[in-house]
Amino acid sequence: MCVLSSMELVRGFGMFLRAAGRRPIPVDRQLRTLQHYLRHCNGNAPLERAAILAYLEGCAASVKRITLRNRWDVLHAFCRYAVAEGLVAADPMAGLPRPRVAREETERDVEPVTPAMLVALLAVCPTWTWIGQRDRAIVRMLWETPLRASELCGLLVMDIDWDAMEVRVRDGKGGSRYEALITEDLGLALARYLRNRRHDCGALFVSKDGCALSPHALGQLLQRLSRRAAIAPHVFPHQFRHTFRVRMRALGLDDCDVSALMGHRSVVPTWGYGRRQARSMAKARLRERLAG
Repeated sequence: MCVLSSMELVRGFGMFLRAAGRRPIPVDRQLRTLQHYLRHCNGNAPLERAAILAYLEGCAASVKRITLRNRWDVLHAFCRYAVAEGLVAADPMAGLPRPRVAREETERDVEPVTPAMLVALLAVCPTWTWIGQRDRAIVRMLWETPLRASELCGLLVMDIDWDAMEVRVRDGKGGSRYEALITEDLGLALARYLRNRRHDCGALFVSKDGCALSPHALGQLLQRLSRRAAIAPHVFPHQFRHTFRVRMRALGLDDCDVSALMGHRSVVPTWGYGRRQARSMAKARLRERLAG
């Protein structure tokens, strides 16, 4: 029977996930979910089946089905950790079915960032400070490339290939590696920022104190820029990745090309980006063909 405190359970579960090779951002997300569950238990035995069922039942009534399934996954992994460490004799979730979720519920369809929004965001980034120049380079990078927040924040200065005008993603989602093209506008913004920034370190995008920018800080940065630019609701990093597919399809690239550019191993994940806009463009092309 488990006698560890909530803090010890969170620490041990984090070690279990990291030892299995899980990446830092997913680990942090899973630990936050576990902390949410432990607060719900309020000191009661967290590895009892009744406690788990009560928590999931409450989630089913208050959150989306995809969120319910994500929480089920975390608790399932937590129970496997508990069994492996001898905290319980048997898995308390044994036989408990995983929540079923329709594919449409797993795909987040968002409105793309428009060129007007891009102009507004760049306009509120001052060109006379290195922080402003950094912000302009970040916005340009998000607009011109399909990089995820974690991939952008993980970039090093050495990942820029100025000869090929590409930036290398060394460790993307699922361990993917790919290169993203650097346009002339993005190249100028990066060069100006690197020439004037105060900190000389390996990370490409750094905070005021010289530390590598985190995905959370990147999200907050876009919120601030959105408020200054009077954009509501505010833009978020992954919205630009959705926009990338819409822009590439509008340029005439098919999903095989877009999939390769986005670092996907197959074309299937690409279909989840910008579905609404892709459907609208397909209808417009069909009308043109039917009209002769």
